[in-house]
Amino acid sequence: MTFWDGIDGLWHDQNWGSVADWFAAVGAVAAFALAVYLYWRGQRDKRRATGDEFSSRMFVQNGPWLETHAFVVVNNAGEHPIYLASIRSKPGAETSVDQSFTQARELTEQLRSDHGVINPKQRLIEDIPLSSRVTDPQLYLVFSDSFSKSWARDLTTGKYISSRKIRRWNDMRRAQLYKEWGVWLPAS
Repeated sequence: MTFWDGIDGLWHDQNWGSVADWFAAVGAVAAFALAVYLYWRGQRDKRRATGDEFSSRMFVQNGPWLETHAFVVVNNAGEHPIYLASIRSKPGAETSVDQSFTQARELTEQLRSDHGVINPKQRLIEDIPLSSRVTDPQLYLVFSDSFSKSWARDLTTGKYISSRKIRRWNDMRRAQLYKEWGVWLPAS
């Protein structure tokens, strides 16, 4: 008896079931895969809805004495607070901005300790003085939702920015600081 005769015997001696059994098995596996996919998509949509409840707009105003201000209006329409909200400028932009929401103008002394937190049903307006007369300051907003998911949104277009692009921008910013100061900063 050769090796191939043994394999042939194993193959033909097995009871592989009927065609209906095979269709049932394939259908069960497909149903399980579909259930996992639908659960994952529902969780993703829930996280995206939380991010979408946080709206932002930007208005640029040029003053009479060459000063420019960007007014960023953010509104947390959701049921959960938004954490670590900050405004940053894109690399290569005409101005450099890295500013967290102060909330000092709108909140009492007790709530000022919540620096960087935008509570539910709260609207804030942040005045950002820019260094020169620019028409497009190229700013983006960074925040974390209640699921600890970090988001970045372009304030000009309102579109989300991928985490890969943010990491690349952070690396570019660190390299620029290294050129200016001669010190390499750790990745954040």
